[in-house]
Amino acid sequence: MNMRGLTTTDSDAELIARSLAGEADAFRDLYRKHEKRVRSVMRNLCGDNALDDHVQDVFVRVWKYLNGFRHDSNFSTWLFRIAHNVAMDCRKAHATQRSGILEIASEQAVAAQYHEKPENQELVKKMLESLSFEHRRVLVLVDLEEFSLQEVAAIAAIPLGTVKSRLHHARADARAFLQKQGWKL
Repeated sequence: MNMRGLTTTDSDAELIARSLAGEADAFRDLYRKHEKRVRSVMRNLCGDNALDDHVQDVFVRVWKYLNGFRHDSNFSTWLFRIAHNVAMDCRKAHATQRSGILEIASEQAVAAQYHEKPENQELVKKMLESLSFEHRRVLVLVDLEEFSLQEVAAIAAIPLGTVKSRLHHARADARAFLQKQGWKL
């Protein structure tokens, strides 16, 4: 049992150092601190099918490569780069299965206004499915998960200008899809 427990004073750097020193409870705390957000990103990028397995895969890779974390970026950026890689693996494995891949909104406005209503969930799901994976991942990371454009560039390993362009096109495509469905923006 963790005698220290997870406190607000436990920074990622402290938890990483304790984990690398062999303190299993520290890695458990690191997991608990980031699991909910990783789960959200994986759900948005891979869907609910095998979600627990995907989240577990992310943290197994984090554990495996934790000693390689260089502390020259935020731990969360490094962590979500790993999550992104797992999502890319998921995408490759399920490239032919386009239906049912996402179940929640990606734009904050969509999530706030439409996803709350059960009758709109299917519309939002179809809108997200209509986007390419490249556009969907940028939209999800920026608008739903609230990563900065710079963080998304680091996570996706693409130039900042590409992030901006894809976000612009993703939002335009999402709006066009919703307008065709009679949604007034």
